[in-house]
Amino acid sequence: MLFRFLLMVSVCYASTAYAEMIAYQKHELGSLSNDTPLSYYMNATFDTVQNPDYFSQKGIYKRHSLVWKRISKPHDNIKREGGYDKLINDEFLGIRAVPNYTLHLIGAGYDFRRMSEWYEAHEVSYPYAWGTATIIAAEFGNEALESSQRDIGAHDHIADMYFFDTAAKILFANDRIAKFMVDELQMTVWNFRPMYFPADHEIHNAGTNYILRPRYLSTEKTSPLIHMGLMPMLGVSRRLPEQFRLSVGMGPSIRNPMTQEGMLGGGFFVEKNDELMASIYVNASEHYRVRLNLYPGALGLYNKYTNIFMAIERNNTMAMGVDFNLPFGLMGKI
Repeated sequence: MLFRFLLMVSVCYASTAYAEMIAYQKHELGSLSNDTPLSYYMNATFDTVQNPDYFSQKGIYKRHSLVWKRISKPHDNIKREGGYDKLINDEFLGIRAVPNYTLHLIGAGYDFRRMSEWYEAHEVSYPYAWGTATIIAAEFGNEALESSQRDIGAHDHIADMYFFDTAAKILFANDRIAKFMVDELQMTVWNFRPMYFPADHEIHNAGTNYILRPRYLSTEKTSPLIHMGLMPMLGVSRRLPEQFRLSVGMGPSIRNPMTQEGMLGGGFFVEKNDELMASIYVNASEHYRVRLNLYPGALGLYNKYTNIFMAIERNNTMAMGVDFNLPFGLMGKI
């Protein structure tokens, strides 16, 4: 693990000699108005709380030691849990490997580039080294949360952290690859806004969603929409007057990430000036029938600095929360 970290630091430190600002830009309004390393950590670490029947937040920080035990001796643990053939079949070729490519390779690579550029924009020395450390911390936390499920073993952690997450950083440290993803595939991220619920001392409404709208398949006003996350969706985006854009998508709301099984869900998204202002998910993850986020600026001056979260759970309980452009907000239920 130490060797992996030092390798990534050296690769990313070398890349600062020619790296351009490609993925990060400062946002005053919208879902990315609090786009900081800490807010990224909260969303990425707690991303899989969207599967509360499958993963548990209880004892997440204690389970970091379990993940370390599994990845510190990769060869021994790969052999102990079925060998290299099983590792390849499960984590590289099987249906359960899909998130490894969409989220750990493409998504985490984009986040690595964006966070590294955040440090650069804020004049932090060695920005790509800090970006590497930030992403590894979030990856470690995410793996610790996933380790709460008995079906998740060392193979998952090793494949994610040694191969997919490492390859992601190497790929997106390359300017040409990063520019292709951002310019030609119009990649961006529509993160949720994490909320702390004092009654159960857990984080809710966390998650990372990666968006692609390939330019070569788009017209002046219409683009295909690829929504990658724990609610993978396909849809369409349409530009409207006054700098608005409306997007709709449909796809499975994943309940079992091992088999990629779920129920049909959908999403509606409103942007202004290419900033996500509001999102509505139907048959959403995390037991929500409907999940609504109104990001800063969605209501004009009334919520310029606040994010408003509302949801109806499958048991008809209503959840409501607010944050003031902080890494997480507070929520309650009625």
